[in-house]
Amino acid sequence: MADSIQNKASKPWLKWLLIVLSGVSGIYLVMCLYLLVWQKRIIFNPYRTLEKFPTTYELTSQELFLPVNSKESIHGWWLPSSEPGDRVLLFLHGNSSNIGGNLFHAKRFVELGFSVLLMDYRGFGQSDGAFPHETQVYEDAQVMYKYLTETRKISPDNIVVYGHSLGGAIAIELLSEHPVAGLIAEGTFTSVSDLAAYTGRYSFLPVDLLLHQRFESLSKIKNSAIPTLFIHGTEDQTIPVEMGKTLYAESPAPKQLLIVPGAGHNNVASTAENIYNEAILNFFQFVQQQK
Repeated sequence: MADSIQNKASKPWLKWLLIVLSGVSGIYLVMCLYLLVWQKRIIFNPYRTLEKFPTTYELTSQELFLPVNSKESIHGWWLPSSEPGDRVLLFLHGNSSNIGGNLFHAKRFVELGFSVLLMDYRGFGQSDGAFPHETQVYEDAQVMYKYLTETRKISPDNIVVYGHSLGGAIAIELLSEHPVAGLIAEGTFTSVSDLAAYTGRYSFLPVDLLLHQRFESLSKIKNSAIPTLFIHGTEDQTIPVEMGKTLYAESPAPKQLLIVPGAGHNNVASTAENIYNEAILNFFQFVQQQK
């Protein structure tokens, strides 16, 4: 019996099979470790250099550095509206660029009559901190909210939170614990796990077991009572429009949906400017009616 096993083990094809299987297993393990360790750098793409400033767009501004803890602060601008009123918008940008790259869109809200708080998360722009992660950006959003409600003494009933893409997921988390008048979620996904499944890029890996940056927006939106406007472009190649429709369908809150034909991930407003602006103003009136 021992001789038989030894003879089988001595066969060249069996040795090569064992080597190949060992190599494949090693590669698979390395890929799992890569996703486990580096998923933050797959999700986040922060830019440190600010290329545009409020003066670029002739916006009145107040520069802010808000402490997150004893060692770190986040950087941004308070952009007051020149129009009378108490509309305030907390602008939560997406996973890449920084506040400089979002100023042009923030300007739109200022022109629509909102005073806007636009700030970077840690790891972005001139904010302190190392590379960002899920828990950290949630904490940063809470600091922004507290600045509005505690420092500027703005009533939550006058605050609308706008989140684009990943910023929408951050906004949904923020509003699960803090009251506001309304939420605008543009180009937002249901969860990182769903997004990974959509891309198919990691379908051969046990993604659900490896993910620690989850951004579970769908499960959170199901418990929301905050009036919400969901916005999505039909040609969004980054986050499919079906995810925006799913968030809308599963939200039990008073809600509206704007689907813009032909728009991608970053050009919804410019694709249908008049429709977009009208939807924002109509949503604000809708929010007022819910009070």
